This record gives sequence, C-alpha cells and structure tokens, in this order.
Amino acid sequence: MNENLDIKERIKASAVRYKGQIFTGQTHGDALLVLEEAFPDYRAREVEDGFVTSSGRYVDRTEAREIAKKNDQIKPGPGTSSDILDSNYLK
Repeated sequence: MNENLDIKERIKASAVRYKGQIFTGQTHGDALLVLEEAFPDYRAREVEDGFVTSSGRYVDRTEAREIAKKNDQIKPGPGTSSDILDSNYLK
C-alpha cells in the first residue's frame, strides 16, 4: 500500500525559473531578490514566474491556481477570479 496516496500536492512557495534554476520566496518579488544574488545581470524577459509544490515540482501560474483551488489555498478577494495564481492571494 502506498502511504503517499492520501497526501495532496499543495502550493509551497512562489518561484521564478531562470536558466533551468529555480529560486523561491514568499512572493515572486522575494524570489527575484534571491535570483539577483546568483545572477546580478539576469535578463528579466528570460525569467518565468511560477510556484513550487509540496512535492518539489515547479508549476506555472495556471497549474498553480488549479492546485491551490483544489486545496482551499486561495484567499477571497477581487483578484482571485483570474485564471492564474497571484501569490498575494495564497493562504
């Protein structure tokens, strides 16, 4: 019997991905600060916004919203009807 069957994947942190590396923070701004320490001359247009899940997967904002919605991780508010997840509305 697989003990992990009852564990749901949840959104763990905001993240940005750059050159194959993932940087996390409480918000995407925080994650960008961590990225900037590693790559001071990074190109903003090459940075992808997303989230990291409890299983360690990097997901884009659209998939993150689906995961967060299934797990009741979205705070109520005017920006929560979007198809993408905004870290400001993550519980």
